[in-house]
Amino acid sequence: MRKITLVILSLLMVLNVTAKKGRDKKSGVLSVEIDHTGCYGRCPTYNITITADGMAKYDAVMFNKDTGVFEKNIGKKKAKEILDYVSTNKLDTCKDKYRYVPDLPNINCTITYTTKVKNIENVKYAPPVLQALVKLVDDAGTKTDGNGWKKVNGPAGK
Repeated sequence: MRKITLVILSLLMVLNVTAKKGRDKKSGVLSVEIDHTGCYGRCPTYNITITADGMAKYDAVMFNKDTGVFEKNIGKKKAKEILDYVSTNKLDTCKDKYRYVPDLPNINCTITYTTKVKNIENVKYAPPVLQALVKLVDDAGTKTDGNGWKKVNGPAGK
């Protein structure tokens, strides 16, 4: 009787783990996009997208060193680190909008999952966990030199 109980419990545990793995794949993060908006002055306006395949797209709209759309392979490992940060910190549970301050640049975030898209406005005034995501994406995807960057379009624009 004990052996039967152990076999049944083991089987239930295996089924539970398998079900969780299936759910994780369905709710996976495909990309993160950070959009730095303009202001009434000369604030840098640009957009960075990091995708699961390791590509970074930098769209320098205005008041940046360069203008145009650039791409670079940052590597799957770095991209996975950023996308895992989103999943680990459950950023899909954040509010859709944080306070807005006119005349100041804002930061908006779009997270694309396999089954949904989460838009978060005014991340600049959001909790530190979202601000840390912006730093991760900016550090990985801002064109600071020509090393590995390829211009794919110009002038800038989505």
